[in-house]
Amino acid sequence: VSSYVGRRRVTIPQFMNFNGAILTALFLGISLKVLYPFQCRHNPNGRLSILTSPDVECFVSADYHILVAMAVVGFLVYTVGVLGIAGWATWNYPVWITSNEGIFWFKCTQFLFGRFRPECYFFGILQLVRNFVIALIPIIGVEVEWL
Repeated sequence: VSSYVGRRRVTIPQFMNFNGAILTALFLGISLKVLYPFQCRHNPNGRLSILTSPDVECFVSADYHILVAMAVVGFLVYTVGVLGIAGWATWNYPVWITSNEGIFWFKCTQFLFGRFRPECYFFGILQLVRNFVIALIPIIGVEVEWL
C-alpha cells in the first residue's frame, strides 16, 4: 500500500521512518512541555504555583488538576509511547538484521539506527533516554535558582 506525495510515491517504510524522525527530533521539547504542570515553585505568600503559570496553585486549584490530567495523558502517549516503540525496535534489531522479514522493520526504523555503526545500534535509545533525563532536570531542580 503506497500513497503519493506530489508526484513521488511514498512507501510505508518511508512514511514510518519520516514520522519516527520527526518524533525523535521533537522528543525533548515535547517532553519538557508535557512536564510543565509538575514544576511547582514556592511563592512569597507560602503557596505553591506552577512555574510557568503563577496564577495556578499546585495541588488545590481545579485548573491544576485538569493540567495534571492532560500532562499524564501526554506523558503516557508521547513520552512513554516513543520510548516504548524505540525500546521494542532496539530489542528486535538483532533479529531483524538476520531475517528477510526484518528488512521491512529495519527500513521503518532507520531513523533510530541509521546514524550509528551496526555494533552500536542501541545508541538511538540511549539518546532518547538521555533526552528524557534532560527533560526531568527542571522538575527536580525547580527550587534551585541557577538551573
